Amino acid sequence: MSRAPHQNPQPTGDNAESAENAENAENAENSNGAGKSDQPGEPENPEETATQRLHRAGAALGPGEIIARHAPDDLIERFGPDAPPGVVLVHGGYWRPRVDREYLRPMAARLAAELGPTGGSVWLVEYPRVPGDPDAGVRALQRVRQRSGDAVWVGHSAGGHLALLTAGSAGCVSLGGLTDLERAAAADLSDGAAAEFTGERWDPEWVPGSDAVPDNAFRRLNPIRRGFADHTVLVHGDADRAVPVEFSRSAADWLGKPVEYRELAGGNHFDPVDPGSSYFPQVAELIVELSRATAAANSDTTRSAGQ
Repeated sequence: MSRAPHQNPQPTGDNAESAENAENAENAENSNGAGKSDQPGEPENPEETATQRLHRAGAALGPGEIIARHAPDDLIERFGPDAPPGVVLVHGGYWRPRVDREYLRPMAARLAAELGPTGGSVWLVEYPRVPGDPDAGVRALQRVRQRSGDAVWVGHSAGGHLALLTAGSAGCVSLGGLTDLERAAAADLSDGAAAEFTGERWDPEWVPGSDAVPDNAFRRLNPIRRGFADHTVLVHGDADRAVPVEFSRSAADWLGKPVEYRELAGGNHFDPVDPGSSYFPQVAELIVELSRATAAANSDTTRSAGQ
């Protein structure tokens, strides 16, 4: 396990008009106390600023090529070449329908450029977010998994939770991810988002991770219960207000190898996915290197099988 702190975030980016999605993202990501301060003279919350800016940038960029569509909230946008994916990208928003993939389009485009013409494409996934029916989104992502080969799965926030559930042998990168659904429910993050997602009530008497938790959706859909795939990397900013950094710290400590942990000193919830952040180059490098290493390993395996 390694920690790679990085100092002095400088998020920047271009603005475009997408006010509704920006407001929705702000409400969903920051309703657990990460909203604007109501104290005069206090600086604006950088997470609130980032989510609005990323949605505007995503709207200005526009969608990638739609290569699969089962429903308006169940589709794949492809960035980069007409090639199998090197990366599958899953957005967050505390599993709520009012936040969609738009804010991750700038990241998808940047990763596609970093992978290059021979590194595969980037699939940006939209999935159903139906309160009380968590399996709707899980099923959609499992369909993507069946056709994505050994692509590396990358998830942000609640998308980190879903990517950890879905990732295959190629591994997973969780960015500010909700690694423990039971713990999220017990902490009542984002005004009961986990209970809203599962449609079940969390009993305060239950201890996350213990046998006291019955066989319900909290337990069944908890990635830390299942264990993570090989080549899993957890990345988290220690100034994250939306998902406390302890979610990744404790998961890495609990599971140990093969989990790698990288902590961004001073990083907020959106720094790992914001191409304008000073943290983003190291995050992009990590993802691209993992994708290339996986592709190389698969190529070696194929050659060996053919001999």
